[in-house]
Amino acid sequence: SSHTFHSKDWFGKSVDAILNETKPGLMMEVVASRAIDPGEEVFVNYGSEWQSSWERHSKSWKVISGDDVQYASAAAINARDNGPVSAVSETEDGSYPDNVETFCYAGVVDWDEVNDGDAISWTEPSDRNWQVKDRPVLCDVMSSKEDKFSVIVYTDDEENDKEVKIENMPRNAITYVDAVYSKDQYLKGTFRHEIRVPDGMFPKVWLDLDKGEDYGDSCQLYVAESSIPNSGLGMYSLKEIKENDEVFFPEIVVQQQDHDWHNRERYYWFHKRGRKESMHPKKERSWLMHMYFWEPRNTLGLYDGEDETQSIVPGLGMLANSHTGLVSALMTRPQVNSAGLHRSVDPGAGAFSAYHKYTYLATRHIQAGMELFVEYGDDWFEDRQKKLGVIPLSYDFEDADNILKHFFEFVDGIPSDKNLTQSAWEMVYEYLVENKKMETVLPKDMKEAREKVLEKGTAMASVPDVIRSAEWLEENGLCLDNIREGRSIVKQAGRGAFATRAIEKEAVIAPAPLVHFQRKHLHMYSYHEETDHNDYAGEQVLLNYCYSHPNSSLVFFPYSPVVNFINHDGKSPNAFIRWSSLPNHHSEWLDLTAEELIAEYHAGLILEVVALRPIAQGEEIFIDYGRGWQEAWDEHVRSWKPVEGAKEYVSASELNEARAPFLTVEEQEENPYPENVVLTCYVRGNIRKKQETEPGPFGDAYEWRNLHKILYYHDNAYPCEILSRDEMYSGHAGNIRPEDVTYTARVYLDETEEDEGTIVHSIPPRAIEFNDNPDTKDVFLRNVFRHPIDLP
Repeated sequence: SSHTFHSKDWFGKSVDAILNETKPGLMMEVVASRAIDPGEEVFVNYGSEWQSSWERHSKSWKVISGDDVQYASAAAINARDNGPVSAVSETEDGSYPDNVETFCYAGVVDWDEVNDGDAISWTEPSDRNWQVKDRPVLCDVMSSKEDKFSVIVYTDDEENDKEVKIENMPRNAITYVDAVYSKDQYLKGTFRHEIRVPDGMFPKVWLDLDKGEDYGDSCQLYVAESSIPNSGLGMYSLKEIKENDEVFFPEIVVQQQDHDWHNRERYYWFHKRGRKESMHPKKERSWLMHMYFWEPRNTLGLYDGEDETQSIVPGLGMLANSHTGLVSALMTRPQVNSAGLHRSVDPGAGAFSAYHKYTYLATRHIQAGMELFVEYGDDWFEDRQKKLGVIPLSYDFEDADNILKHFFEFVDGIPSDKNLTQSAWEMVYEYLVENKKMETVLPKDMKEAREKVLEKGTAMASVPDVIRSAEWLEENGLCLDNIREGRSIVKQAGRGAFATRAIEKEAVIAPAPLVHFQRKHLHMYSYHEETDHNDYAGEQVLLNYCYSHPNSSLVFFPYSPVVNFINHDGKSPNAFIRWSSLPNHHSEWLDLTAEELIAEYHAGLILEVVALRPIAQGEEIFIDYGRGWQEAWDEHVRSWKPVEGAKEYVSASELNEARAPFLTVEEQEENPYPENVVLTCYVRGNIRKKQETEPGPFGDAYEWRNLHKILYYHDNAYPCEILSRDEMYSGHAGNIRPEDVTYTARVYLDETEEDEGTIVHSIPPRAIEFNDNPDTKDVFLRNVFRHPIDLP
């Protein structure tokens, strides 16, 4: 606004400074963009994100609470029933819905003079506006006679709680009020979205949630040679990261559904057609991704397959190394949604992974220049001792640190005796080398061990170069934080990669190390039990993130941060790909045959995404996917038709996002959930061994307990049915309330046909969620788009 009340200087203030202002100081103006007639409704544009959110809400919205059919607001009942009033005995048949309560204007009453249980006569206030000025109180109508009512009122005052009978109350002193949190605005799943202020109006200094603003002009995340010898590349943070803070940008998760099962079916499919493969799937080593995938329990992917899903997490999940004693980044839970696309109208539905925003949190203070380590787990290293050798595990480092600490405290507390202390040190050293695998960590000299190991710990001492200087990283590494994820400006693409800072022409936007494997590993098959026959059913969604050539059996998956969000623009891309100049790029592999390259059972090729022109901060990055990709997409769009039932489809992620109410088995008889979703409860799998039961309304039941990481791992999520709400609010099943409501459920821990379920009570809402049944997500549709990115 141009009004003097509008404080323009606030545009330069920080968010904290604005929030500390005690008086309003900003003013907008609504301006006519054309001539408006008298009586014409005025409209403004709420923004594209608001519109998309409303469209998603409209598509997914449905009446799912059985109580809604009896719902009537208090206002409607007051308008309808401004005549006879039913007594309590007359309303037991449910003539009034549970969501309304009876309130009375008590009239002239001196509550200090009235005792609990007294009976008084109603006295009309002298002020004719008493219905506006007085506050009604909760009451029950007991009886009526000649338009006068006998009621019991409840003062509900903590210091003066009374039940008082009032006789001769007139009809206009009785009204109906909506029960707390029963109005439509408190329903779960109601539409919520702010009106978007255009970017040009919104000061940049207020964009405190924009992660791209945190990284400035200089790179803060690098890929370079790992500090662990013979471990390839590693990731380094040049910025200090506090414990529990996010570790750079969230990532995508690509689920490889039932890989081993499809691999076996492929072998038999070729075998039955007389096209024998050279090696049985159990013996071949061409699936290099086997060295990189994560268990689906970490990524909410357990319900994506019937057999065994493999979760592929680029960025920290593939590029970062692991050190058993220096884990610094821990996975959290990803978000799951379709980026606004719906299978009923969008040909791009199912063409990209719905799993994104996969965030890592710092498990320790990360010093500037330190290499980042994720947690593979001690079991991972133990299972690979033949290849990696004997490696100290997490408890080995902890035990060694404690032994060293107590040894040197002992030495410092006794009279100096060189021979004694040396003999004691030799015993400690021998024990730590033999039992804690510290041979490569501890120096044999006691003085050197005190100086180099005691203070910083055995884990830090095991990798002397774990902290690199900024100069070393700039000279020997490549930047990884030039791009971040965001909603793409290309709708059918879902999400895209956006520049975090201005990028010069011909500058490397991002390196892209590659995992190579054969395309056959992405084939999917369906088995028909009645005919003992299998059919080719399509390709895994992973194919859409891979680079390949139409005349090659090889595909290449890039696994550095955010590069898998880079989308296609065949007309005016602002970036291109080329082979890297990093020393870790094995350029000699480019002369190998496909068969020879597959025999190299480790990653060794690196692409680079390079700017074709200057790129502004916040600009989306595009490359040309190739003519073959464009023709395939164009044909897909021309021939695409929604599958049967697409219009009615509601995904589990939509129900979770809308916080749809958890309905009991009885409520679902009238309003069942969609067939494609299953309700799951996070419960400890060994609850029957670790806890005792207690009697309950549904039989012997176990109490839900919030154990360490029970909500973190997806294998704690079991199919369940809600039997009851432990705190039942009649008529409010689908509403939001501030009180804690817990549930009793039948949980199927064995997940077999014979499993009759285990009763668990006191399950909080945060331990219940919807999951899609296997094969029902968009990525498993038969009409989805699949094509690799073309390598020139």
